Amino acid sequence: MPTNIPTKPPQRGGWKKLPEAVRRRMILDAARTCFGKRGYAETSVQDIADAAAMTKGGVYFHFPSKEAIRDTLIAEFTDSTRFGLDDPEITRLPPAQRLRHQAERLLTGLEVDGNGAIVTLAEAATRYGAGLADIGNFFKSVRTSIAATIEAGQQDGVFRRDADTDLLAELVITTVDGLALHHELDAAGLNMCSGPGRLLDLIVSSVMTG
Repeated sequence: MPTNIPTKPPQRGGWKKLPEAVRRRMILDAARTCFGKRGYAETSVQDIADAAAMTKGGVYFHFPSKEAIRDTLIAEFTDSTRFGLDDPEITRLPPAQRLRHQAERLLTGLEVDGNGAIVTLAEAATRYGAGLADIGNFFKSVRTSIAATIEAGQQDGVFRRDADTDLLAELVITTVDGLALHHELDAAGLNMCSGPGRLLDLIVSSVMTG
């Protein structure tokens, strides 16, 4: 997601020389990191400003409130197009390979640099009712993409037919969601995952015949 961001934050005040789009990106990236480490409720606008090497007024120049920053992050996070599940190089693959790549892309997109994105999203939705429409639309879009892959596999006889396509798609999504959460827990030192590649292979095999 971040693009054209300096490798080191500028000196406080130096941000004024940066393009507006870059300053907004710096604020959003800083907020995502703060929310992941402290939680939304415990993060202040001053915390975000400090992490972005800006003044508090500089943050408010671009966003009217902490809620606006959170809602922008949710909208970005739940933009299904950034996952590329229906990119041409994916959709032309045989169903089993396509599903494996879709699962991997979904996992990569959900992790967002390991900054607690899943936990932050859950907190925003369950505690504050924020982003529910965005989250719902994201889920429907991802389910549609994966269900289409599973349907193609069923027609080819490689995927099981004892459950409908939406249900199998939800199984894949739920499993990948759990894997992404485990990765966030691993970043905290719990080391729950034995290897994402093998688990993604198992996800695909769970919907295959035989």
